[in-house]
Amino acid sequence: MTPLKSLKVLLHEANLADVAQERLMQLMEEQGGELERVALFTLAIQANIEQTTPPLSYCSIGEGWYASLQQSVAFSNGKPLVDGLERISDGFWHLAVNGFKPTSYAHWLVSPDVVINKATSDATLRLSQFTQGLGIPMIEGGVIVSSELDAEPFVCSTIIGVRKGAECKRPLAEGQKVFMFGDFTLPTFYSKESGILTRAFGFKTNFDSPSNGIFAKQIDFALGDLFKADLIDDVESLTTLGLLNASITLAMRWRLGISIDLTKILTGKVDCSNSEILVSETLNRLIAVCPIGKENILEAILEKWDIPYSCIGEIISEEVVNIRGLRDESLIFPIGLGKEFTEEKITVTRYNLPCFDKIVLADDTDVVSLQEAIEVVLSSTSFSPKLWFKEQFDSSLQGGPNLSNPSDAGINVLRTLKRHLAVAEVLNPRLSQIDQERALVLNFAEATRKVICSGAVPLQATLVPAVFGGTEAQFELVGRLQQIFEEVSAKWGVVGSLQKPFVKERVGEQETILPSIAVLGIVDGPVPLARTFMEKGDMIYLLGDPALTINGSELEKSLGLEQKAELPYFDLAKEFRLQKTIHKLFQLGILSSAHSVGRGGIFTSLIECGHASGLGFDITTDSEITPNAFLFGEAPGMAAVTVASSREVQFIDFMVAQKQNFRTLGHVTKAEVRIDDVSYGFIYDLRKYFV
Repeated sequence: MTPLKSLKVLLHEANLADVAQERLMQLMEEQGGELERVALFTLAIQANIEQTTPPLSYCSIGEGWYASLQQSVAFSNGKPLVDGLERISDGFWHLAVNGFKPTSYAHWLVSPDVVINKATSDATLRLSQFTQGLGIPMIEGGVIVSSELDAEPFVCSTIIGVRKGAECKRPLAEGQKVFMFGDFTLPTFYSKESGILTRAFGFKTNFDSPSNGIFAKQIDFALGDLFKADLIDDVESLTTLGLLNASITLAMRWRLGISIDLTKILTGKVDCSNSEILVSETLNRLIAVCPIGKENILEAILEKWDIPYSCIGEIISEEVVNIRGLRDESLIFPIGLGKEFTEEKITVTRYNLPCFDKIVLADDTDVVSLQEAIEVVLSSTSFSPKLWFKEQFDSSLQGGPNLSNPSDAGINVLRTLKRHLAVAEVLNPRLSQIDQERALVLNFAEATRKVICSGAVPLQATLVPAVFGGTEAQFELVGRLQQIFEEVSAKWGVVGSLQKPFVKERVGEQETILPSIAVLGIVDGPVPLARTFMEKGDMIYLLGDPALTINGSELEKSLGLEQKAELPYFDLAKEFRLQKTIHKLFQLGILSSAHSVGRGGIFTSLIECGHASGLGFDITTDSEITPNAFLFGEAPGMAAVTVASSREVQFIDFMVAQKQNFRTLGHVTKAEVRIDDVSYGFIYDLRKYFV
C-alpha cells in the first residue's frame, strides 16, 4: 500500500479543492484499512462530482418526446481504444439509465499529424465496430489535423438519445431489492480517479475485459423492457469508480442507505479483492432498484434477454453504505461524510459576452495563382484524412438512410415520430489557441448555423471544455467559458447543457483550452435541407459578408505563411438575422440546398456541395476583393444556398424585404468548374484531392 505521504501527491491529480484534500487525508490517517480508505476517496470524488457536474439536460421535440445530448472528450493516454470506449460507453449509459434510447452519435478525431499511426487506426476501427454493435449509427464526424493542442490524438464524441415522457425515476423506500446485471466484474479501471487508486493500492488491471457493443445493446433492450413494465424505480451505470460510487449516488439522491453483499456479485475468472470489486469499471454493468413484490418479473425479463444478474442488496433506512465483503471483511460508513468534502458555492463575477474588433491586416493573397491556391487547399492535410476516415467508418457512413441525403449537420431519422434530428459538433483548435472565449462564441455560431442549414431549429447545446494543462488560472477560465456559454445559449433560445470538463494535466508545455460545442435541433419539415447541389441551372447565392483577406485561413496555413494571431470580426446581430432568414426560406420551400461556409472558404464549400451529385459550378468573384481572398478567406456568418430558376424572383423579393445581405455567385453546371469565365477542370477531378 502506498504511504499516506505518497498518496497525498496522487490526490492532487483528482482535482479536489485543497480543503477537501486536507480533510480527506485527515480522515484517511484515522482509518488504517484499504477498504475504508478507498471508500473515503470515492465519497470525496462523488461529492465533488455532485457539486460540479450539472444534472442531465434535455429538450422537448414534440408529442411528449424529449431528446438529450451527451458530449465527451477522450484522450488516448497511449490507449485510445480503452479511453475512447470508456467515454462512449459512459455517455451511452448515462442516457440509457435516464430513460433515453441512444439513437446516433458524432465522432471527431483530432490528430497531431496527417500520418495516422496503427494504434490510432486500430482504435478508430474498434470504436466504429463497438458503436455499430450498439446499433447507433455515426451521423457526423471526421478528422481534424492539428498539432497545436497536444502531441497525441484525442476524440470528441456526442451521443443523441430520445425518450417518451419527462421523468422515469421514482423515490426509493426501505426494503427494496438492489439488482446488478450485465457483464461479469473484472479488475478493469479506465478513469483518472481509478488510476489513482490503482497506483496507490496496487490494484490488478485487466484491460482485456469484454467491451462488446452488441451485448451493450442487448442490455439496453432489456432495460427498455424494464422501464416499460415499471420494474425499475432508479438505476445507475457502473462507470467511474464503479459499484461503490453508484451506491453512494443512489443513497445520497434519496437520503436513504444501501446494503451491498459483495459475495453475490458475479465476477470473472480473475480473482478480485473487495476494493477491486467495489471500484471496478468493467463496461456494460448496471445496478437497479426494483419495486417491492415485482422482483420475479424483473428476473424473468433479464433471463429472456440472457443477461447475467444477481440480487446484491437492498435499500435500508439508515443513511449509510453497508458493505459485506469477501473473507468476512465489512465496512459501514455514513453518506453524510460527503459534506466534509464540499465547499460553499462562491458567487462569481458575471462576465459580458466578448467583443470582436474590426482589424485590417495585410493581405498575402497575391503569393500564388488561383490554380495553385485551389490545388494547395484541396490537398491540405486538414482535408486529406477524409478518405482514411471514410474507410475506417465505412459501414457506419454508408450503411444506413441517415446519410442518403447529406446535410450540413448529421441527420438522425426518428421513424416512430416521422421526424428528423440534426446535430453538429464544432471544435476549432486554431481559434482556441488565440482566444478561447471568442472561439467559443464562433464555434457556437457555426454549430447552430449548420443545424439551421439542415432545415432544423436549434433546441439544445452542450459545452465540454477540454483543458490541457490543469492550472488554477485555467479552471478560472473554464468558469468564465461556462458563463459565456450559458449567456449565448439564452440569446439563441436553446437549452444550454454544461458537461464535465476534460482535463489532461501536463507540465512544461503550452497550456490551452478547447471549447467543444455540440448543438441539437429538430427539422422543421418532412425532410432535411440538403447541402448537395440538386439540379443543373440552379442559381447559387452567398448570404452574408465575404472575407476580405486570407488571414487565419486554410490557404494561409497551407502556404506556410505567418499565422496572424487575430480572430475574424463577428457580428452577433448579423448572425441571428442570417440564421432566421435561412430558416424562413426553408419553411417557404424556396431553397434547393444550403451549406454553411467553413474551413477552406467559399470554393471548398462549393466543392463539398457538388461532389456527391457530381455537379459543378460557374461563379464570378467580387472585383473589389482579390480572388484568393474571396474564394479561400474564412469569415464567420456566411452560407451558400441554391435556388431553382422558378423560385429566383421569389427569393430575391424575400431577401430585399428582409434587408439581408446577399449576392449572386453563379449557377450549377453539369460538371465543369468555372471561375470568372476560366475553366479549372471538372468536379470529379477536383474532388479527388480531398475525398
